[in-house]
Amino acid sequence: MTTLTDKGQRTLLFAAKRLFSAKSLLFPKLPSDIPIEQYFMRELRLTGNRTVFLTDSGYKHFRTVVDVIDRADFFDGMAEFSDIWNAWKKVVEKWLSDNLMPKHADEVVQAIADLVAQNVDDHVFAVPLFGIGLDGVDSFALREMTILRMSVDVLDSAGVEHEHANVRHLLELNKDYLWLKGTTRGTPSVAQQRFSEQATLTVGMLAITAASIHEWGASGFRIGVVMTPEEAIGRSVWFSWHEKERSLTTHYASPRGQQFPVNKALGDESDIVRIIYRGLAILQTSDRTALDEAIARAVYWYSDAHRDPVPVMKLVKYWSCVETFFSFENEKITHAVSAGLASILVFGGFRFVPPSEYSTLKKQIEDLYDLRSRAVHGGSHQHTTERDIAQFSQWVAWMIISMVELVEQGYTTLKEVKTQTDRLDGLAEQRKKK
Repeated sequence: MTTLTDKGQRTLLFAAKRLFSAKSLLFPKLPSDIPIEQYFMRELRLTGNRTVFLTDSGYKHFRTVVDVIDRADFFDGMAEFSDIWNAWKKVVEKWLSDNLMPKHADEVVQAIADLVAQNVDDHVFAVPLFGIGLDGVDSFALREMTILRMSVDVLDSAGVEHEHANVRHLLELNKDYLWLKGTTRGTPSVAQQRFSEQATLTVGMLAITAASIHEWGASGFRIGVVMTPEEAIGRSVWFSWHEKERSLTTHYASPRGQQFPVNKALGDESDIVRIIYRGLAILQTSDRTALDEAIARAVYWYSDAHRDPVPVMKLVKYWSCVETFFSFENEKITHAVSAGLASILVFGGFRFVPPSEYSTLKKQIEDLYDLRSRAVHGGSHQHTTERDIAQFSQWVAWMIISMVELVEQGYTTLKEVKTQTDRLDGLAEQRKKK
């Protein structure tokens, strides 16, 4: 484990203490007092069948503690943001139940670390594999990974308890597949991510090997693992177990993402809905201005980005949306995209972000562009988080909506937009210096 910096400890302790103050906690007396927004994120269940909710201030302080530990990579990659969040929630619930509060940053960190450590283990995964055949052997080792014919005997020989799962039936459903087996360490979610990445790299090397010895390269092959329904027909099914407990867990992955209730969501007459329909009109016409064309390109990349299963590629493609509007001139690209995007979100017609947050927002955008550069120019692919991508996806959506609103105002060129965003960024920077 790493250690927090002095600044990190001060930030964490300040937030933790404020979290246990009256302004951070809401004890509802009536059903109407219970917050509906982010209900499950704000709910804390105490002993004695008591329930308390985090106020806006409390939620901010709660998240700050998680942010500090997550950004410090305190668990050396063995735990992720959600693991830290869940552990901190349990700690807060216990301390509130016992009328306790932290006095030192180390107390907070150690309490979280103790809970997270309970979930860190070696996890074994076995997933169906397509595009590969075994010639004359029952298994083939690829360093930490093994290609094998999956059977009940494999589980029995590994000492895995599986009576609660209908393994024979599941194997029959996947009888046409070989399986890829490997072990990774971390919390369950981290271990799964690591295995998925290692599996992707393994089948990538198999594809490279096949391409290197066949006349038509990789064009005749499609090699992959079946961990998502996009790679299977319907639901995908695969196995995992902890090395300590050795009890089989079966995974069923249905199509990803929640359904978007189109009728309900687009049935009102809000300004946002009006702009959505204006955007559809832009996409469905061939007589487009330069700004219309940029909007169409941004929507294309957004559509592709949100469906991409690879997190870092989501980020890169979302950035393509932003670059469509702000990277057409020969200038420093980081400044162009950060100033442009921040100005649109803060000063655009919908004012999605308060002006007081301009400098913070611009810095966050610059940091995200650095992540994009590390991926595109350095080949990095493990440095983005689900939280980064989720937040950025919303900012980019707001940007595209704001651009459509500018079309309604009569803007037709990218230069017109950039002239205004440069002016607004300059004014914001001047105010910052005063």
